Amino acid sequence: MTLFTALAPVASDAAESDAALAVSRICCKNRSAAVIPPTICQSPSARLHRQLMNLPLEKTILWLGYGGLAPFVGLALLVWVVPARFQPFVVLALLAYGAVIASFLGGLHWGMGFLMGEAAPRMQFVWGVVPSLLGWLAVLLPARAGFPVLALLLVACYAVDRMTYPAVGLGRWLPMRLQLTVVAALSCVVAALRVWIT
Repeated sequence: MTLFTALAPVASDAAESDAALAVSRICCKNRSAAVIPPTICQSPSARLHRQLMNLPLEKTILWLGYGGLAPFVGLALLVWVVPARFQPFVVLALLAYGAVIASFLGGLHWGMGFLMGEAAPRMQFVWGVVPSLLGWLAVLLPARAGFPVLALLLVACYAVDRMTYPAVGLGRWLPMRLQLTVVAALSCVVAALRVWIT
């Protein structure tokens, strides 16, 4: 339940707040001491207070999120400037990093699915492993094919998150997710262009 109580800021519209409260009720109903801490089951006012107290944490999340773009941008630029003998290493580094990020984005859906309990759709878990598999495929493919696969995968991850985040009270993070996706996907395209012309 950490994603809802600690990461999600105060929802800006009533629909998202109602969805978040519903998830909280489901989790509290199905709570086990080994999985969900007792502090999760709090009144709406207590949860609001907890969210307000975690505004510094929100800033940390933003720094980490946008900081995660540094390898995308840096490696995409390096592909263009490093000597030819180093290019394969830089290409592999960017593909591998992108695959790890895609796997992370997929794993979030398993976490959200567990928090939703019996109300979680089966596809929540099925999709959770798709980014890992496709990211792995992108690394195995030749770079001229791997980069386009990775770019499309990152866009697909955002498209799925856009549909699922509001249901668990995380819609507030979608603008950031869009910005991160655009920069990461464009970095893959920039690297792909370099590979195609060499």
